[in-house]
Amino acid sequence: MVSEATNITREFQFLASEASAGRLLIEDGVAERCIDICNRYASSLNSVRLTASFLVYIDSFGILDSARELGGKFYELVTGGRGSGSIDDSLAQHIEIIMQMIDMFQKAGEAYKAADGRARQAIESAGDQIFDL
Repeated sequence: MVSEATNITREFQFLASEASAGRLLIEDGVAERCIDICNRYASSLNSVRLTASFLVYIDSFGILDSARELGGKFYELVTGGRGSGSIDDSLAQHIEIIMQMIDMFQKAGEAYKAADGRARQAIESAGDQIFDL
């Protein structure tokens, strides 16, 4: 079963390939602003991810083995590895999607600039031909 995060990642990869092929364009300046927002959001999520492991202090559950076991389970809910559904895993998936978005915005912005450059060149060439008459 493919996770929703994987589907979203694939969609942004597809959009990035469409942008690289020149079929998805994002106006100059817009792509840069979107990239900046994504970078700030990813940075914020990374900060949360780094501090998440401090949300649960296992010893605070008590000194009994059962209390420590319960604390360990809560700790695992926060810090579990890939595919665990933990807070850390969820944040990692969100960051991965944001990185795919950044890649797509970069490629779409570059595609816009390339298309704009080609259009400008075509207009200048046509103008030169008119003035040569």
